[in-house]
Order: sequence, then structure tokens, then C-alpha cells
Amino acid sequence: MPDFGMETDISVLQLSRGQTQWYLGVDLGTTGLSAALLHRETHKVYPIYWQAEQTELSEVEDFPFTFRLRCQVYYLDSQEEATPTRLQHFKPLLNLAIPYHQSVDVSGLTGVPMIQWSQQQSIFLGGFREAWTALLSTLNPSRVLQGRGTSGIRSRNRETLPLMALPNTYRLGAVGLDGSEFQQALMALGGIILGCPVGATEAYRFNLREAVLAAEIVKHPEQIFILEDAIATLLYQFYLNPPEPNSTILMINMGATTTEMAVATLPQNLTATPQVVCHNLVYGGDALTQDIITQLLIQPEGSPFQQFEISDLEFPQPGQPDLEKRYRLQQLLHSSEGGLKLLEIAEILKSQLQHSDRYILTLNGDSWEVSQRDLEQKVLIPFVQQLNRELNHLLSLKGISSVGINQAICTGGNGTWPTFSRWLRQKLPNALITQDSPREPENQDNNYSHCSRLAWGLAVLPLYFQVLDVSRHQYSDYFLLAELLRVFQEQPLSLAEVNQLLESRGINTRSCQDRIVAILKGKLPPGLIPSTSEAIWLTQESQENPDYQGLLEGALFYQDVDHNYFLSLDRADITRQYLSQLTRNSHQTWEEPQSVISYH
Repeated sequence: MPDFGMETDISVLQLSRGQTQWYLGVDLGTTGLSAALLHRETHKVYPIYWQAEQTELSEVEDFPFTFRLRCQVYYLDSQEEATPTRLQHFKPLLNLAIPYHQSVDVSGLTGVPMIQWSQQQSIFLGGFREAWTALLSTLNPSRVLQGRGTSGIRSRNRETLPLMALPNTYRLGAVGLDGSEFQQALMALGGIILGCPVGATEAYRFNLREAVLAAEIVKHPEQIFILEDAIATLLYQFYLNPPEPNSTILMINMGATTTEMAVATLPQNLTATPQVVCHNLVYGGDALTQDIITQLLIQPEGSPFQQFEISDLEFPQPGQPDLEKRYRLQQLLHSSEGGLKLLEIAEILKSQLQHSDRYILTLNGDSWEVSQRDLEQKVLIPFVQQLNRELNHLLSLKGISSVGINQAICTGGNGTWPTFSRWLRQKLPNALITQDSPREPENQDNNYSHCSRLAWGLAVLPLYFQVLDVSRHQYSDYFLLAELLRVFQEQPLSLAEVNQLLESRGINTRSCQDRIVAILKGKLPPGLIPSTSEAIWLTQESQENPDYQGLLEGALFYQDVDHNYFLSLDRADITRQYLSQLTRNSHQTWEEPQSVISYH
């Protein structure tokens, strides 16, 4: 296997090989968690499996082993005597902002922002981060040593956070390792690699690191690496079957919330860095489920499902992101038993119509037939048309045509539809196409089938370290913002002077120049506050949060006619105070850049 991408051009923290042999890759899917261990010296990967045990929240009695832990958490509201709320599909919320507590009055603290989960229920955003902590805590080394994962979580702020609990406790193991070896590996982790969508905000990355640190899987933020899902798919392919030099590979990962795409051009020397361009479409399995509900269940004349009261809502266009409409529809579906039933029925149709030409649904004695052709015409073709436009845009950015693609790797449930397969074969006539298939039974003798390709690709990052965006790992957008606030005083500064001051503080400005300039030109880093489209998730009170409003009232930096940059001192005070609030009870700070582990 080629030793691909081991060099970096920046100063790094050197650690001995004995300390950094084991690495954990975790695919944080919207619907499931998958993980794998890498032993760096031997290049061997060991998929991790879970087996649930019975608890009072369990919905079944006999649990098989699984290599994908279902991302389902129960919200236990201690102030209300109510049935615990089952939470699913909450991963995108981590992209909105960083949760924090603000002092309102003598009555105590309030959580910001509050998420309008349904029409009846709002939940603190920090609770959803705690949900990821609960899921990740199943991988906590000390709890695995006791033979079980966890159904509860610990937190620095337990008195101010909602309680999130898993429906079960879990026994864990790894294929190819006995119990003692597995325990020792988790106790000796050199790092953990997490996947993220292309274009994820810095808030998303911060929130994931906080969840990992709260779960106590590793001790230090610099041990946590975050890699785009599409690039992890490439690493999986490199590990399993290294492509030919000078070839061009397309990766498409169709997840629950986004469809990730990347094009990589491999060099002649496979130990050099490939040229990778990434792109994403904010449309995935959840949006497809919504389109099945609106196009196949609610809108057709005579459908018995029209009795569910969501027809007065403006529906999203099939195949389109249409984010605000989709957020509103999701809230409405979460708000009633009827809406939850529609979600359940749509998932059944997604499963059955991949195998059958038609499926008959029954509601209160009425039958309703849905055909695979209707699904294709009304839902899948609009999605493929949109995907085709997005792929054309990506190929244009790369400067190649579709006939220049030598290989395509497609993962995710949405990519298994025949409609998608036909389009892909027509679009890429010269490519060897690798796809997931829902019809192929799992081969229990092949470790590669035991966990997701993404978890596998993430785990092997230390073997191909140069594909990591080291600059973003070292210098987050929020750290750069904090540093700019430190170096600016009352006098104006040219860009050269700004760079000189930052470099005097040890920052490699060449590696992050575009992000520095974006902040100086008045652009707030994404995720610092919720975007306009994502604010629909917030309660009205959180939308009117004075901290958010204060950051939007004026420019932090501005330029004069000589292109020198000024800092608004009033705006700077507001921003400093806000940044301080975000890290007041966090494991991470923006005082120092994160170190990078060397793999020489």
C-alpha cells in the first residue's frame, strides 16, 4: 500500500510512535454511528460493533450485533411528568451555532439558542450536542473496560442542560481483536477522526469536538481531526484498492441530510498530494422522505392521507434544497402523531419500492397504491436533475468533463435507486462505477462490509495525512477572529501589517490568508450566529436574541480609500464578550492554535 501524504510544511507536535499507534475513525451519520480502529504500524483496520442490552426504554427484547449504532436519543424533561421524547435526525442542528448560557436575572441562566423542535416543544441546542455525547460515550474507554457502553451522560453543566439518554446500554467489541486487545486499543488512542459534510461551519466542528471531549474518548482537542466525508470515501478506496496513477476519481456520498461530491486527480507519484475539489448539495435522504410525503401521499387527488393537516403549508420543490420550507415541514411533522406516522410510512415506501414495482398502503380501511414509476417521475427524477446540475458545476470548477472521470465511488442509501444508477452510467461513460447495493446480502467473512466505508476511510487518515486541511485544524475561523481582535488597536493597518502582527504571534498567515481577508472584509465566520435560512429552527425569542442582533448591527472591520483596515472599537467589545461567552464552560478555547501531530 502506498505511503500517501505523510509530509507537512508546518511546525508540528512530535509524538513517539509508541504513543500514537491506535486511531479511531467515527462516521457520524444522521441515522447511525459507525466506527473502526486503525493500528498504524500494521495498517490493519478493525471494525467496531455494538450489542444492546435491555433497559426500561428498550423497544425490543432480543438485540443482534450491529456495526451501526442507531442515532436515537431520548430527551428526559425533568420539569415535566411526560413521556420521554424520542429524538432522531438532529445532526444538522450542530451546524447552526455554538450553544451557550446567558445570565438573564437573579433567577439564573437561560440556554441560547432554543430549538423549536415541534410546534409544542422547544429544546436547548446544547441538549442536541449532549445527545451526541451520549452516543459517543459508548466508545469511552473506561466504560468499555467495564464491559458496557452507557445510556446516560455526564457534563460540566448538568444543572443547566437537558438530560439525554440512550434507549439501551451496550456491549462493544472489534472484529479481529479479543476483549483485552480492544480495551487496550481504546485506552491508548493517539487520536480520533470524525467525518463532516463539505461546507460544515466552524460551529459544527466546535460542537463535535466538545461532544468528544465530554465523552472522554480523548483528552485534548488537538487529538480530534475532522475530515470531509467525500475525502474519507477516497481514502477508503486508496486503502482497499489503490487507483491507477494519473486517474480522476469522482466520489458521491448520499447521506441523510446532504449529498457530498468530490473530484480527485491523482498524481503520477501516489505518495504526493492529490488535487481534490469538493462540493455539496443540501439534499439527502430526509429531504427525499419529505418529497415522498408531499408528492405521493398528501397531494394526489383521492389520497386517504390528505386527512393529515399539513396541506396548508407551502411545500418544498421536489429535488430542491428549499431549506426554510423543509425546516418548517419537519417541525410540523414532528408536532403530531399523524406527522410522525407519515414519516414512518414514507420510510416504508423508500424501502419497499427499491424492490417492488408497486406497494399498497392501508389507512383506516382505505387502500392506496404507490408505484415505483410515480416515485421515479415525481421525486427521483427531480433529484437527479438537480444532482446533474451540481455535478456539472463541480466538473467546471475542476476544469474537466464527465468523460474524463475514470472511476466513480458512490455510497449511501439514496444512490441505490435504479434511476440514479442509469443516470450515472450515462453521465460517466468511461468510468468504473462502484455503488452500494441494497440487494446484496452482507458478507460476514469480509471485514470491509462490517462498517461504513466512511468510518473505514476516516480511520486510515494517519496513513494519508496530507489530505487533511492542516490550516483549518490549527486555526479555526473563530480563533482567527479572536486573534484579529487582539492585534488591532485604534490605528488603521494595511493587510501586510496585519499579517506581520499575526506572524509575530506565531501564525502561518499564508496557510489561512483567504479566511483572514474574508473576516477583514466584514464577513462573520459561518456558524458564529445562525444564518438567515437556519434561523427558522429557532424559537421566536432566540431569533430575537440581543447577542445575535448586536453582532449584525454594524461592521466589525471597514476599509478606507487607501485600503487600510479599521476596527470598530464598539463592535469589537461586543464581539469579544460574545466569544468569551461561547467558551465559558467549554473544553476548547481560542487562546492558542491547536497543535498538529506528526506522522513521520
